[in-house]
Amino acid sequence: MAISASFHQTGDKMVEVLYSAFMLCLLACLSYYYLIESEQESGMDRPDVILIPKTAHRDQAMVIEYKISHDASDLPSLAEEGLLQIEAKGYATRATAHDHVKKVLQICLAFSGKDVVMKHQEVML
Repeated sequence: MAISASFHQTGDKMVEVLYSAFMLCLLACLSYYYLIESEQESGMDRPDVILIPKTAHRDQAMVIEYKISHDASDLPSLAEEGLLQIEAKGYATRATAHDHVKKVLQICLAFSGKDVVMKHQEVML
């Protein structure tokens, strides 16, 4: 993204749409192995992305949440806040409804311009 696109192309109101589209394009290569759901109801709200393994050969689902800030110094705390949001709102509900899912990798990506901070945690079921 450093040389191919600019968050300035969308303006402040649509910057999360740019990040979301960018990430969905990156994740598309996993579609052979995972059902990739974006903005689908799960738990008490709509997580940005859920990846559910298609077969029992893979037992780890992923829930990804994005946070946006104008200040890069806020990114670590925003990423932590995103992890708490995943848990508090039960975003893994759609994934854990599948019997072969035994663990969930919860990920929050906090963006500010071209800076990003990622926090994650693995939850065993």
